[in-house]
Amino acid sequence: MTKRSLIALLGVLLMPVLVYAASEGHFDRTLSVSGAVTLDVTTGSGDITIKNGSANQVVIHATVRSNHWMLGGSDEAVQHVQSNPPIEQNGSSIRIGYNLPTDIQRRVSISYEITLPPDTALQAHSGSGNIDATGVRREAQLTTGSGDIRARDLGQGLHAQTGSGGIRVEGVAAPFTAQTGSGEIEASLMGSGDIDVHTGSGSIQVRGVKGGVRAQTGSGNIELAGGVGGPWEVHSGSGNISLAVGSGSNFNLTARTNSGSIHSDLPITVQGSVGSKQLTGKVGSGGPEVEASTSSGDVEIR
Repeated sequence: MTKRSLIALLGVLLMPVLVYAASEGHFDRTLSVSGAVTLDVTTGSGDITIKNGSANQVVIHATVRSNHWMLGGSDEAVQHVQSNPPIEQNGSSIRIGYNLPTDIQRRVSISYEITLPPDTALQAHSGSGNIDATGVRREAQLTTGSGDIRARDLGQGLHAQTGSGGIRVEGVAAPFTAQTGSGEIEASLMGSGDIDVHTGSGSIQVRGVKGGVRAQTGSGNIELAGGVGGPWEVHSGSGNISLAVGSGSNFNLTARTNSGSIHSDLPITVQGSVGSKQLTGKVGSGGPEVEASTSSGDVEIR
């Protein structure tokens, strides 16, 4: 074997090591708190998992990974974060992920697993990663640039937003706001309050509605179930709309479709002329305005 061939062979053999030998580290902190807690956590790239636990402690476990394929500097960045965890505490107010040097932020991703008291107001943001939150009883704002959001057993006032990803909510108290650029929204709600849900492309399914509704998708089906406790504005650019509101409901209905059919299992007192593409009338004794429209799809009231 020639010297040149040997050098080439060594380069091929070493390449996987250089590409995949990304370093990883961890840090753990336990913070003592009392009373209501405010937590604000951010990460440029990584997942955030929130769980409820003790009433007087916030427990933080972080996994730090290098973003660069090259060795050396990446290890140094991971070690810096391990030695200087980005945690700030002022009484029961805690900030995580903010006091990192800019060059370190670019070279690492940090995922957080945080256990905290139920009486916590939460803000969690990831530039790219999933967010999973359980058991926070005060208001919560969950945002990610790209990733899924899942929330369970939360108090009222949840705001969930992702640039690209699905949003799934279970056992969350209204009011509720959710927005995704591309992805499905699925929610099971408790209590009374308005909801505002939007997706650029994806289906919407919300159960347990007891208030006003704004629901819109550029492309996808919309299914809503619950009681009409305020105005409903429901629109799909391309998809079916199903409103399950029950036989005892009272509201004013306007249903439209450009390409599809309109069907109601509930008796409607029709106002004006009846057409195959539009239906206007009263359900029961009338009440809040309910407008359901789709450019291409069916509208069903039951």
